[in-house]
Amino acid sequence: MTHIEDNITPNDTGEIKRPRRRSPESQALLREEMITKAKAIFLAKGYDAVSVRAVTQACGISTMSFYSYFDSKRDLAQHILADFFEALFAELETAGTDGQPPEAVLEAHVRTCLDHCERTPDFYRMAFGPQGEGQAEPPLRFDDVPVYERLVALGRERLAACVRAAGRELAECGVELLHDLMLAKTLGYLCLAIVANRRAHSDVSELRGALVRDIVQMARSPVVVAA
Repeated sequence: MTHIEDNITPNDTGEIKRPRRRSPESQALLREEMITKAKAIFLAKGYDAVSVRAVTQACGISTMSFYSYFDSKRDLAQHILADFFEALFAELETAGTDGQPPEAVLEAHVRTCLDHCERTPDFYRMAFGPQGEGQAEPPLRFDDVPVYERLVALGRERLAACVRAAGRELAECGVELLHDLMLAKTLGYLCLAIVANRRAHSDVSELRGALVRDIVQMARSPVVVAA
């Protein structure tokens, strides 16, 4: 369907200008421009600053044009999150492959996640930073972003492989809890490093190494209780 730009204004002679029709290629470019502009606002000022008005002003379009592409500010933000998680997933998917043992793959998985977030701290702040309370729209949820489900599935798969390699069995709900523990440990370190801008140890490499070893050991000898 061809998008029609809704900025209908009279020209200098008072004549009403006809709406400008956008080609499919132009529509795709405008959509990407809105995502790019919104991402820049998001990273610079936070989620609350990404209003429909801010994005339309940055792109030089009308509010009606915005809603031709996105249902809401939240819908647009989900696309931004998807871009960041896609980049992370692409790195994690290739981490620790080439026939390595499960423990080595899990170790590479955790290190890659830490490396990615510390290399792109704005990603961590946008994805995991606190969101303002009392907003008109509900807060962002990762389970609304399809790629996040793939991220979770990959992490659980690698944890379960470590559990099996250690000669142990764990129910699905136990693997889910183990993954949540891994996520809590990883995000806890990143919160210290990125959000609080401090670490609990003077030797960063030693702290990161201890974190990775702790997660691998947790998978090797899980103590989670699955109901």
